Amino acid sequence: MKLVIFDLDNKFYRGFNKVIDCVIISVVWLVFCIPIFTIGAATTGLYYTVNKSIVQGKGYVWREFWHSFKGNFKQSTLVWLAFLAVGAVLGADTYIMYLFAQSGERWGAFFVVFIVLVAVEVAWLNYVFPYIARFTDTTKNVFKVTSALAFAHLPATFLMLVLFVIVAIVVYLFPPVLVFVPSVYMIGISKTIEAVFKKHMPEEEPEEVGSEEQ
Repeated sequence: MKLVIFDLDNKFYRGFNKVIDCVIISVVWLVFCIPIFTIGAATTGLYYTVNKSIVQGKGYVWREFWHSFKGNFKQSTLVWLAFLAVGAVLGADTYIMYLFAQSGERWGAFFVVFIVLVAVEVAWLNYVFPYIARFTDTTKNVFKVTSALAFAHLPATFLMLVLFVIVAIVVYLFPPVLVFVPSVYMIGISKTIEAVFKKHMPEEEPEEVGSEEQ
């Protein structure tokens, strides 16, 4: 006979291990995001790992992250750099319009328009890297399919956007939460994203689909 508290397969230890895994994969994601241009591949790896290792309980976080990061590096990086370029332009335009608005210029009214465009890009990105992590497809189709999904499932898209804004505010107010928030955010949106994906998957499509090097 043994005390339940020392049963390494009980709910407490399983939950504790998941918390540790969340911290590990979040820190790994942060480290791999440092070069900036690798953020896309790191985010693809983050979603793949969270979905497989933490949500499904399969595999080890580092091994799964590295598998996805390496296998999807080229495509994820190309896609990320495209979004980064657009985001930089939108960000600059938003700031300029904000300055116009502050000075009372009529052009400042476009500040709201650019804010909406930035929100659209962020909402779209919520689908992009999970899609790359889950499916093998051409880069052209990644843009086409994910944009279609974002507009076809507006309630889900809006829900994830709101969650992103909340998380961004929390991180801004208390930066240390970055050691676990990235994985928690992915857990938070994974159920919504997987439900969207499932609606468009053939009946015979296997539950676990991971993309390989394009």
